[in-house]
Formats: sequence, structure tokens, C-alpha cells
Amino acid sequence: MAEDRDLSGRFTEGNQAAVGQRGWGKVSKLRAAVLDCTTTEQVQRVMAALYGLAINGDTRAATIWLDRVGIRPESIDLEERVSEIERVLQGQHSHFGGSR
Repeated sequence: MAEDRDLSGRFTEGNQAAVGQRGWGKVSKLRAAVLDCTTTEQVQRVMAALYGLAINGDTRAATIWLDRVGIRPESIDLEERVSEIERVLQGQHSHFGGSR
């Protein structure tokens, strides 16, 4: 086992790799402060505003809104998808004995 880790695989005390990111404690405290002063109604208003922007064509707002409600937009290769659909349709066409 490497001398920078204990028997369970965790970094040992004093290991430089285990230091973590500087300033993370401050970020954590700031995030907690923001959460402490934020109401459910405020979050609902922001989400409603994002939704309104998204419905009116703002794709960035749509991405943020979908991300926050737990739906990750899937990145697709349109050309690849069209080719796949064409292959399926050609297979069905030949399967039914037709030739146009």
C-alpha cells in the first residue's frame, strides 16, 4: 500500500494530496449564508422566471431550468440519429417486401 494512504485507502494525515482546495471552507460558509436567507417563495419566483424565459426561446434558461428540476438535456448527434432512423426504415421497407 502506498505510504500516503492508510489501510482503507484514505489519504493519511499531512499528505499534500489530501489538502483539498483552498478557500472551500469559505465557499461553504457563504453558500450556507445564502441558503439561510433564501425563502421557498424566492426560489419558486426564480424558477418561474426561468421557465418563462425558456418558453419564450431562451435556450440557456431552458437548460438551467431543466437542470434544476433534475432533467439533464441529452446531447445528440443529429446526423447519427437520422442515419439510424434511415437504417431502421430501410430494414422495415425490405422486410415488408416493398421496393419503391
